[in-house]
Amino acid sequence: MNDPQFFYALILMNCLFVSGGWCLAKPNRASIIALVVFSGLWVVFNGPLEGRVLWTFRPGNGLTESDFLALAGLCIALRGWWHLRPTRRTPVRVEQPMQARVERCEHLVLRDGP
Repeated sequence: MNDPQFFYALILMNCLFVSGGWCLAKPNRASIIALVVFSGLWVVFNGPLEGRVLWTFRPGNGLTESDFLALAGLCIALRGWWHLRPTRRTPVRVEQPMQARVERCEHLVLRDGP
């Protein structure tokens, strides 16, 4: 339990959780980049906290329980990126200034006399 790798993995997992919360609360470029970076680092350096192997690719390599944290981080980053992209806006109809409307309707005004 005194292994420094275990401590560093815990710090990295906390960074992954904090950046995920940041990206969910207020998605911006910095939060998305931080979350993608920490998700990538988590896959590489999660050794002491990996858990059970769920699927083996080859002896010594496989998909573990904690790898799903990185997948969840990438899904959250994708959601944040989706909310950041520019949306298509429908053009707003601009009303004409009042003077232009008055001039256009001036012939409709009733007058007293010739």
